[in-house]
Amino acid sequence: MIDKPKATAKHVYEADLGPSSDLESFFSSSMLVTRTDFFRQLTLFRELEQLVLPALFRQETNRKKLLIWSAGCSDGREPYSLAMVTQRWFNNKGIAANFMIRASDINRKQIDVGIKGEYQIKVGELKKLREYDEFYQLIDDKTIAVNSSLARRINFCVEDITSKSFGAKYDIIVCTNVLLYYDKEYRKVIVKSITDYLREGGYLYVETIGSRYLKQIGFTRLKSGSHFFQKTVSNDNHSA
Repeated sequence: MIDKPKATAKHVYEADLGPSSDLESFFSSSMLVTRTDFFRQLTLFRELEQLVLPALFRQETNRKKLLIWSAGCSDGREPYSLAMVTQRWFNNKGIAANFMIRASDINRKQIDVGIKGEYQIKVGELKKLREYDEFYQLIDDKTIAVNSSLARRINFCVEDITSKSFGAKYDIIVCTNVLLYYDKEYRKVIVKSITDYLREGGYLYVETIGSRYLKQIGFTRLKSGSHFFQKTVSNDNHSA
């Protein structure tokens, strides 16, 4: 559970609703922003492939499986994009792919879309997807279905990142755009909570929060201008 600050921090869509108000479910689903695309943040996927995945596999580790968390995944386009890049990286290295992605969102309707794995393609998306055409089939000129072999890499779940315990330690956590809809101080609370589930040496991708704060809680920026941050390895673990 996240300990909320004393000055109650609100989601921008949160209203003062009574417990029996019918508007509560409306605000928790219909009004939550669901904007997403395949490969929306191109630098995320470029850095994942070229820098983050190679760095993780250079580390001395007893990792049995690469674990990735797409926090606030909307309709699943983001975790499927992550899966395509990661699978392709394993394939290109000639390494047996061994990874799983946790894809969580508060919106049940969006999660159901992700589980189904069929998408009406938006303008510009198909061009980005063509490089990864081994991972999906065209149903018609505007619709794709993700391959079942890729879909098995993703565990979709309904989850509120402000109030849950997230279980495993992850190697990579991706949290794009979600924090935009919370006030500045509460963003810090959320980030501190989810990064407790990132293993030392792992990588966080996050926007809309300052690098000064991330440095305070033990993160260093991957490179200038990047939104990837690495969790500091403690001296005890480094020397072990």
